[in-house]
Amino acid sequence: MAMLGGAYALWRSPARIAGAITGVARNVSPGPYRIGALTIMLETGLPVVRHPFIHYPNDPERSGLEYHFMVGPELMMAPVLDPDRDTVAIYLPPGNWVHLWTGNSYSSPQSGVNETVSAPIGEPAVFYKEESEEGTRFREELRRRALL
Repeated sequence: MAMLGGAYALWRSPARIAGAITGVARNVSPGPYRIGALTIMLETGLPVVRHPFIHYPNDPERSGLEYHFMVGPELMMAPVLDPDRDTVAIYLPPGNWVHLWTGNSYSSPQSGVNETVSAPIGEPAVFYKEESEEGTRFREELRRRALL
């Protein structure tokens, strides 16, 4: 049981979460998205891992998103932080979003949507914008590597 607590302890630190996601992205995600996110960082100073308020400054729900973060402009994430849970509540800003692991779509064109999704260890809650070519490629790469 100590090992289980240790695994969940990893997700209690935002810095460790960002590091874990960066590791997944480095090893799985398509290169163009990584390069694009790093290029944006170099040109604008925006970090690769950022709070959603950067992209959704007028969304009234953004201030309550304590543990949500984005990797680049197209991937929204929310980790599970409690050791006895394998689901997480996530707020998705207005638009059409796709859950990376299931391919399920969630949309609300005028206002955001709150959802609870499965997020066991190894499959954090990751969503990409439906129109995102990079999100689609990321999902295809996971499928190609038999991770879906």
